[in-house]
Amino acid sequence: MTVPVLDTTRWPLGAPPADYVLGHARAVLPDRVLDDARVVVRGGRIAEVGPHPAAAVSDVDGSGLLCLPGLVDVPVDGNRIIGTLSGEVAGFVRAIASPNLDDLTIEPASLEEAFLEYYATEETVA
Repeated sequence: MTVPVLDTTRWPLGAPPADYVLGHARAVLPDRVLDDARVVVRGGRIAEVGPHPAAAVSDVDGSGLLCLPGLVDVPVDGNRIIGTLSGEVAGFVRAIASPNLDDLTIEPASLEEAFLEYYATEETVA
């Protein structure tokens, strides 16, 4: 599966701003794939993903780009995407399953990652 990647060195707005709207991208969500999605970014984080309204204006045309909300640390190496999924695995796998998917490897979090995630969500008691 070939995945086009947004080249931020040639960002059409200069440097990527903290707030912008990416239009007409393909978004892989935990429960479905949106072929014509509108992605709203606020504070450098994805705030909203939904179908692109017909009359909506976008800051950046994402035609041909793939948006993977829920994945972090996503380097792309040719046809290979490596990432950490925050969320349910089953829904994500159902959403990306297609005739173009050649291989999928899912590895559980390391003990260190699980430990850090567990304690990051626990409130500190003074």
